[in-house]
Amino acid sequence: MVTDRSDNCIKNYYYSTLRKHLRRINKNLKQSQAAKRLNLKVKNISAEQLYQLVKERKLSYDSVRELDPVRFKDLDYTMNLIFNHDEDANLAHNHSLKLLQASHVTSDTPTNQQALQMLA
Repeated sequence: MVTDRSDNCIKNYYYSTLRKHLRRINKNLKQSQAAKRLNLKVKNISAEQLYQLVKERKLSYDSVRELDPVRFKDLDYTMNLIFNHDEDANLAHNHSLKLLQASHVTSDTPTNQQALQMLA
């Protein structure tokens, strides 16, 4: 366990890292024109929309990676970090994602140990 960092510092690092990954994936999806190349009926696709399509088994991360293997080389790993693909844990993760999207800290923000467990 990290002893040199406060609970708040670890929580801030966790959420800033998630935001960074979301921005990178959204930028890559837009720049690669993924929605158009995958024949989706939207102009641009976001990481959240991609996750929903994968969850509903309408699309796979492999099909996105084929569009640009360099840009999406770690797509599976990164999406698993951002979105909890374990069905039993989706409720807790959806709460974290809402906090992340709101970009502010509330009393519902995870504690140091909860943030470390999420990163593990």
